[in-house]
Parts: sequence; structure tokens; C-alpha cells
Amino acid sequence: MRDQYASLSSATSQIVASMTKGQTRGQWGEMQLERLLDHAGLVEGVHYRRQDTRAGETVGRPDIAVLLPGGGEVLVDAKFPFDAYWAAAGTDDDLIREQSLTKHARDVMARVNELAGKRYSDSSVSPDFVVMFLPFESLLSSALDSDGLLLEKSFEKRVVIATPTTMLALLRTIGFGYERKLMHDNAEEIRLAGAEMLKRLGVLVEHLADMRAGLQSAVNGYNKFVGSFDRNAMSQARKLNEMGVASTRSLDAPAQIEAALQAAHAAAPALAASSPAARAAMLDAMADAILALGDDLIVRAMAETGLPRPRLEGERGRTMGQLRLFATLLREGDFARVRIDHADPARAPAPKPDLRLTKLPLGPVAVFGASNFPLAFSVAGGDTASALAAGCPVVVKGHPAHPGTAELVARAMAQGTLAHSRADWALGITGIAGPGGGSPGKPVGTVCFAWASKEGGCEAQTCRFTGDRAAVREQSVRHALTGLLERITSATVNA
Repeated sequence: MRDQYASLSSATSQIVASMTKGQTRGQWGEMQLERLLDHAGLVEGVHYRRQDTRAGETVGRPDIAVLLPGGGEVLVDAKFPFDAYWAAAGTDDDLIREQSLTKHARDVMARVNELAGKRYSDSSVSPDFVVMFLPFESLLSSALDSDGLLLEKSFEKRVVIATPTTMLALLRTIGFGYERKLMHDNAEEIRLAGAEMLKRLGVLVEHLADMRAGLQSAVNGYNKFVGSFDRNAMSQARKLNEMGVASTRSLDAPAQIEAALQAAHAAAPALAASSPAARAAMLDAMADAILALGDDLIVRAMAETGLPRPRLEGERGRTMGQLRLFATLLREGDFARVRIDHADPARAPAPKPDLRLTKLPLGPVAVFGASNFPLAFSVAGGDTASALAAGCPVVVKGHPAHPGTAELVARAMAQGTLAHSRADWALGITGIAGPGGGSPGKPVGTVCFAWASKEGGCEAQTCRFTGDRAAVREQSVRHALTGLLERITSATVNA
């Protein structure tokens, strides 16, 4: 124990001896300041500089210049007035202690005057003060006990006395400012990057607009070509073929697509003129017919798509729900959004006309079935349901990934359409007009007939008639009614 006490006493004596040297005390004060800088997260060369020479009335070198985030700097110089303070701490005589503390207060003030005389801030972009750092809290508190006006005197000299506690608070505040500045800089960089992105997107949009215009022009040109080709080239080719000119290839356009488009065009006026209640009944009947397919529909869809049964059963419910939803909207009647502005002949300066606003069906709609939703986004999907609810005929291009599923749903919808009407048989006639007014013995056009019965089954037939338009009309109607009568008679006999 005695040896340990002797060792401790010897170490204390060495520390005291070293602290009596001014250069050693200054280095120790600077070391304490650097520890606070590290603790505050400030980096040398980025947030502060060491021993920066300043030229004023005298040449001085403040220990640290702390850079401020927005520009400028705070100058810090470490001071360590220790002799009188240590003398006061090492005596038991109250008079000597009081005299030593008074001298210590004068030493601290002398350091303030010395620092103020160097006028560091005059040649700097720093605030109008310099920080004098004391490495011990008690160095300042002991001086204040002896001279209560010490801080006010130092402020008048534009010197702020800081201890480790207040110095750390100042440095951390500066560090927080750097964090906020970094956030601001990042936000500005993001804003500039966003502006550049919007500029580039604008260029892409311009290219996209040019592409859209080009595609639209191409589609319009193609449609004009097809129409002109059918009127001018195909009609003449058919004449040559009928006069005996042989051809190794068929010159006819795809009859199925043409017939579907013409049928949709022919059905548009009647469907548009139908009442909302009738269209609602049709949609409900379609939903019932799809449900009536039962497990056959699910099994076929599973075989074609590989999707699990729960997924397909849920999708079937969603498909029927879409049809019934639009049927409900039709019965409620709000979908048309009718608005009536009555006339006001006396309105000045001009009479107000009678205006009626409502939504009207546009005509046939083409729907392309999706690959990954064989029911809800296919033949009976939401697009088909909304178009039929609006009074627009629909031509559906079924997806090749599930043709059997598409055919089952399409037949069910056809049966549902027939089921909500009072007829036992339904007949559709679509005419594809030929050139001119026709002449005796010359073909005028083609007529497509489609029959469907409530008992099940659909049939289509295409026939060509010759003569003028009146003769073709009479022949086609006679043919259609004859075919329908034969089917009704056959069905009655079989029953």
C-alpha cells in the first residue's frame, strides 16, 4: 500500500511539474479542444482548420478555426491559466486561498485582454467575437467567484469564454447546421435532377407524340387502303374469277372477321335504341348462362391455362359480378347523366336555346382478350360488359392461349342474349354490299345468316345473290325466313 501511495504521489508531482510549464499547459488545452471537436463529429480539413495565421495589429495564430455551414468561421483559442488556481487549491489558509483566487481571476482577464489584442476577428469572416477555451469548468467558476463581472468584461472585449460544457454545445450546434445544410444540398440536387428528368421526359413525350401521330396515320392509311382495295380491286377480281379466270390463291378477305364486323355494325342501331332495362336483363341473363356452364368451364380453363381451380372459380365470380354490376347501373339510370337546359327566349343579349345533354353509344367496340385472365378480362370481361351496357355491340378477339374457354363463354353469352327475349329462335342477317346498283345476272353482294335457338346451338351460313339490290333484298329475306322456318319445323317435329 505504501509503495502504491508513493507511486501515486510521484506521478502527481510529475503532472504538477509539467503543468507549471506554459507550453505544456497550452498543448494540453489544445488536446482537450481537439477531443471535443472529435466528439462533436467535426472533421479536420472539412469542418475546421488548425493554427491558421491571421494578420491584424499583431500577427497571431488562433488554435482552431471552425468553419460555419453557410460560410464564415468561429475562431477558438485555448488558454490555461493554472498557477494561481493551483496555489489556491493547494493551501489550507483561507487568506492565501482568497488572494490566489483573486490573482487567478486577474490571470483569466489578462488572457482575455491578450486575446482581444490580437484582433483575430478583424481580418476574418467570423462573427464579431473570438472564443477563449478553458479546459476545466473550475477554471471559470473559481474566477467568477472572485470577480462576478468577469464574463461581462470579456464580452466587452469581444471574447467569449467557453468551458468544455459550453464548447461542446457550440460545436454540436455547428455540426447540426452541417447536417441541415447537407439535407438542403441533397434536396437541391434532387430538385435539379428532377428538373433534368422532366426535361428528358418532355423529349420522350415529344417522340411518343410523333410515334402516335405516325401510327395513327398508318392505321388511317391502312383502313383507307383496305376499303379502296375491296371496292376497286377485289370487286374486279371477283368479276374476273366469275368470268372464268383461274386463280391459284383465294382473293377473298377473311370471311369470319368481315362477317363479325359487319354484324356488329348492323346490330348497332337496334342495340343503341334498346331500353336500359332490356340491356340490364340481357347482362343478367349472360351472367346466369356463364354460371350454368358449371364445372365444364372451370375444367376447360384449367386445362388451357394451368391456373388452379380456386383462382378460376374466383375469377368466374368476378366476371359474373361485373355483368351484374353494370346491369344494376342500368336499372338505376344515373349512368346517362341527363341534363336539360330549358330554352329562355327572353334572355339578353341572345335567346337561350333548349339544350339536352346525355350519353349515347358510339357504336361497335373491339375487345382483345387477355392471356392471364381467361374470364374477367376476356370475352365476358369488364370491357365487354361496359360496352354492352352502353348499347355498343362488341367484337371480341379471343386470346389464343385459351380458345376453348373463350368459345364456351361466347356461346353462353349468346344463349343468355336469346334467353332474356320472348323468341324461341333468333336470326341475324348481315349484308356485305357489292359495287354499284347491280345488274341482272351479276352478283351484287354476300349475305351472312346466323341462327340461334333457346334449345341450344348456333349456326352460320354465307350466301351470294345476283341481280339488283331490290332482288337481292327479296332473295335474302326469303332465304333467311325459309331457313328459320325449316329449323323451327325440324325442332317441332323432333320434339
